[in-house]
Amino acid sequence: MKKIIIIILSFICSSQLFAQSGIKFLEFSKRIEPYFIENMITDIKNQLPQNEDYYIWGYDVGDFSGDSFYDIAVTIRMANDRSKNMQVYLFVDIDGYLRKVYNKSVEFVDLPLEVGVAIRNGACYVTKKHKQYNWDIYGYKYENGNLIQKDEFLTRKLKDITYEKYRNYNNLKASEKYIALKNNKTLFERDFTVIPSYTRGRRIYKGYEDAIVIDNVDYIFDGAYWWKGPEDCSYKLSPVYDSEYLYFTVEVTDDQIVVQNCDTCIADYFSLILDINQYDTGDRFADKSEDKVKFLNKATNGLYIFNVYPGDFKNILPYCKVSTTDTLSNEQKYEAKNIKVISNYENNNYVLKFKIPISLFGDKLNIHNNKVIELGATAIVTDYDNEFRPEEYSKLSTTDFKINDSTTLGILKLIPDNQWYGNTVNIFLDDIVKNLLINGF
Repeated sequence: MKKIIIIILSFICSSQLFAQSGIKFLEFSKRIEPYFIENMITDIKNQLPQNEDYYIWGYDVGDFSGDSFYDIAVTIRMANDRSKNMQVYLFVDIDGYLRKVYNKSVEFVDLPLEVGVAIRNGACYVTKKHKQYNWDIYGYKYENGNLIQKDEFLTRKLKDITYEKYRNYNNLKASEKYIALKNNKTLFERDFTVIPSYTRGRRIYKGYEDAIVIDNVDYIFDGAYWWKGPEDCSYKLSPVYDSEYLYFTVEVTDDQIVVQNCDTCIADYFSLILDINQYDTGDRFADKSEDKVKFLNKATNGLYIFNVYPGDFKNILPYCKVSTTDTLSNEQKYEAKNIKVISNYENNNYVLKFKIPISLFGDKLNIHNNKVIELGATAIVTDYDNEFRPEEYSKLSTTDFKINDSTTLGILKLIPDNQWYGNTVNIFLDDIVKNLLINGF
């Protein structure tokens, strides 16, 4: 991702040098004639401001809708605007017409060039500078009527440290990085996965992800030599929650399932590690402010490990083993026994479903209807292919988890009904509502 960001920033700077004071639409139209026919250029003009003079400061042409036809992104500034506002427009080729799918006002700090656009790798990136070392880069793609936020990259200066944050809302990968300015030394770096969990029964719309798929070598932190590909072992994890339970569905593809034939026999199983500690800053990795950064990497309590075994799908029932750093009360021990597990097997696939009572965690975890809760979390499937060779295994994990370091966990994000992980907008929504109203709905 860092290489992509460098390319985007350098492209934004170089591509907009032509416009130290902006250019008129006539000159702009001549520049994009190699990419668009006259009617499509007129489409752009008709959707930009009509009754006010403006200058175009930057643009890029490329495909961020995945149809192999050119789309375009443009930044403009109104001629009579004495503020620091720039207007960002994104246009997509829909059936031979260039249609506006995004328009937003963005402020710059010193120069209009600090607000830029670039189309790379199937996404359109909108860049904004806050101040020195502080940049925001948001990536968008268009798909089936939806403008979907693909990812975001943020940098912040914290006294003598630069903080970098990356979130990908499509594949749910994420990273955090802290770099010392004086020597460019990396003080802390983590690559992990954010697992979104919505309330049970909630409808999830296209453009938002409610499950994570683990199916490539990037997720194998132990035993990659023995992994032969997604058909050997891969899985999909789908969590939901309500006020009483955390629910998990794990769909595992495995061409050679090893089931438990005795108490001491090896077997394929799923692990969920949770850190339920809630930090005041809302950050699971560091307590940061403008003048200090304290890394949080030694959670001595609040860690729970759930090892879930599928049984043999015949006589041995599925079950869950729980271990924790906490001292459990009698009530919590009773709740641990109430973890329910079911499993099913069909055609080289097995499904695990289990629910964890929130009361198991005592008073450390309180579910609020209007508050996002972040738990440290890692999911692991341990896959054996031969019950007589326990040394031959693969672990497919959402993070490179270390048992004594809670910052090696990823994030399980409990999202209330009024919020989403990411952002998507259907560009036809206003037309749909208008037609419904016309027809009496």
